[in-house]
Amino acid sequence: MDTNVVLIGMMGSGKTTIGRLLAEKTGMEFIDLDELVERRAGMTIAEIFQGHGEEHFRDLESQVLEEIASSRHAVIATGGGIVKRAENRQLLRDLGLVVWLDAPAEVLAERIGEDPDRPLLSRSQPLKKLTQLLHERRDLYAETSHIHLDTTEHTPEEIAARILEELHERYKDEEEDVFATIVAIDGPVASGKSSLAKKVAKRLGFMHIDTGAMYRCVAFEAMRRGIPLDDQDALAELAHSLDIRYVEQPDDMPGRVLLNGEDVTEAIRAPEVSRNTSPVADIPNVRAELVRLQRQMALRGRCVLDGRDIGTVVVPEAHWKFYVVASLEERIRRRLVQHQQEGHAVDVERLRMDIIERDRRDRIRTHGALRLAPTATILDTTGISLEEAVEIVAALVGGSVGAPS
Repeated sequence: MDTNVVLIGMMGSGKTTIGRLLAEKTGMEFIDLDELVERRAGMTIAEIFQGHGEEHFRDLESQVLEEIASSRHAVIATGGGIVKRAENRQLLRDLGLVVWLDAPAEVLAERIGEDPDRPLLSRSQPLKKLTQLLHERRDLYAETSHIHLDTTEHTPEEIAARILEELHERYKDEEEDVFATIVAIDGPVASGKSSLAKKVAKRLGFMHIDTGAMYRCVAFEAMRRGIPLDDQDALAELAHSLDIRYVEQPDDMPGRVLLNGEDVTEAIRAPEVSRNTSPVADIPNVRAELVRLQRQMALRGRCVLDGRDIGTVVVPEAHWKFYVVASLEERIRRRLVQHQQEGHAVDVERLRMDIIERDRRDRIRTHGALRLAPTATILDTTGISLEEAVEIVAALVGGSVGAPS
């Protein structure tokens, strides 16, 4: 089903606990809005309140909510006061099924305890403050939510099961064979798969997920922070902490890659990042973290993913699998043109050796090696234009899923 579950309610209502449990049961992505705000600000919520005030926090909260408005197949846990703004209430309802998790102020106070990270409760008499906040927000929660659940009567497991029942009941007529709407495009470096994937996604009206950009983001951020590229634990922890998102653009404009809210689309394509991406992608725990994220994105359906192991590891169930190849000389030429257009000076022989070494590493890596999926269609792009390749793929897929011509 192509929808989200949004959990709203007071602090202490169990949004994060129930949200993670629900995401685990469904395979949906879990998004903690407060965590995204803290990443964007580079400080805790308590520090934001202390240094900049509540209105600044609310501005950040609204900005992050707008950024995730295109999410699909996700469980989203929000901050308690996000419903204060009318525009946020509408955005939340547009996202999907909104569930209000409720509990009496006395229960909330007991669950929260002495938590210094709750800025609105840092004063004396926290129970009185909770009672006041709950009174102020109750009508707003009711206005925003589709269903209202009392968390004092049931366990988190029971509440998650109840939400699942509601999901299936509401969207049972809209479910589809999601794997029939996933296009997996694999192939070696500079074979043209990324350009092909972008164009095919635009043609079909699908989301394009550039999985290679995720590994580039990890390498780029590691280099920027000075993390040694042989420190596997630190790199795995970094991969887990990053917020990587794709923002589609209208018409023929290329999509953008956001790293913790920063547009890094061009920065991650620099030659030095390219050289360091493959060693980072060889690290099992980095790969496991990003494959998990890629699969979550893919299971939203109606998407095109390109990489090295999409059809073999990330979504082997995908109905549409293509393996894109091109001659070595053609791949060198394409990558040289790309770097020149981006303003990067590149030595041709160095580029040749980089591609040959990248091919070697991609084929011998223990996890996520470049392999031909048994049911994949091989597409050699050496002698054909990009538009011809797009026509071939779009004609096959579009005729099956009813995509726009």
